[in-house]
Amino acid sequence: LLVFSGSLTAQTFSGQKVPYASLSLQKKFTSWEVFSIDAAPVHEAAKSAMTNPSPITLNLDGHHWTMYLSPSRVTASNYKVQALTSDGIQVVYSNEQKAFQGYDMQGGGTVRLTLDDDFIYGFIRQNSETWYIEPLSPLDPSAPPGLYIVYPQSSVIKTDDNKCALMIGEQEMQQLEDQYDNDGDDLTADASACYEIDLAIASDYLMFDKYGSVTAVENHNIGVINNVQDNYIG
Repeated sequence: LLVFSGSLTAQTFSGQKVPYASLSLQKKFTSWEVFSIDAAPVHEAAKSAMTNPSPITLNLDGHHWTMYLSPSRVTASNYKVQALTSDGIQVVYSNEQKAFQGYDMQGGGTVRLTLDDDFIYGFIRQNSETWYIEPLSPLDPSAPPGLYIVYPQSSVIKTDDNKCALMIGEQEMQQLEDQYDNDGDDLTADASACYEIDLAIASDYLMFDKYGSVTAVENHNIGVINNVQDNYIG
């Protein structure tokens, strides 16, 4: 359910809180909330703000976040997706903006959100807490589509089986740090420089099976990189 109101300067989106009990989630979080959100208008508002800058407000029960968003440039102009299908490898080029960065207007905290018509993934730093939002179904396969879990970083139970956005981000960071350690001798002299890299991500059928479609896997991959990129913006 989405309640929408707009003006020349702001757009507000409200999700409906859904009571949700889950043994699976109890193993991953000490606390969480679940909301029904129509992600498509949020995505459209973020894209519109690229040419007509205006804040976006997300109201989720007790959470009230007013944000300025801009593209985080995770994907380049030559970005493409290659998918192995029954007809062979299909290549799709897309310039649609999905990855955004910004700040919360009330506390000035960092915001990272990856958006699509049925996808919201990222985090909002507010005061001393970081709040994560992501689709519920990858964390609890019994969940219906259109539901999103919201949880504070402090509630995450850190186990190898927990594949929430926070944990995946930390795992990706560790892999990058390990790679840097291996290549550190070559980079030491330019450690303070700014680097732009070509990046390829390979996802197997298990990822397709878990997330349900090529687009869903693509969105997840972009979301993870968008979150992790925040650690390299100084």
